[in-house]
Amino acid sequence: PVNIIVNCTGFRARYLGGAQDMRCYQTRGQTAIIRAAWVNETVSWISKKGSIMYVIPRLNGEVVLGGSYEAYQNNEMASGTKTTHILKTIIERYPKILTPGSSAAYAANSDLLSKFDIVDQKVGFRPSRIGGVRVEVEHGRTGCGENVLIAHNYGHGGAGKETNDFEL
Repeated sequence: PVNIIVNCTGFRARYLGGAQDMRCYQTRGQTAIIRAAWVNETVSWISKKGSIMYVIPRLNGEVVLGGSYEAYQNNEMASGTKTTHILKTIIERYPKILTPGSSAAYAANSDLLSKFDIVDQKVGFRPSRIGGVRVEVEHGRTGCGENVLIAHNYGHGGAGKETNDFEL
């Protein structure tokens, strides 16, 4: 017999029978991964508007730069415009990201994307929820009519995968 069901469905909780939480939505995020072995510290900033930017070095010399937070967006393609915005913002806040010996004026000239060794541009989707995370337990019944606890845990809108040093 089943005693507990754990619901960690993310933004798809809006379509899950029994939950159908219409407050769930997906949020698009984009990062740029560059080669910058001289960067050896993790830094992040939260703007007054709540947007988060970060620099996360990996052990292999790559650095994850982010990010973006675009609620209700589902475009899976990386945007060069968004990458340029990320790079400009990071340069303003963390000039150490530039190749040693170069200056912010150097990076401001012409094509910003050509100034970096861009390994990849990634797009991902976060499970967000109006009103914040749902973490609660309720009593329910299985399809066979047995009593069961249902533990809901979704809507975090968080990050995590981009910080690891390996691919699963």
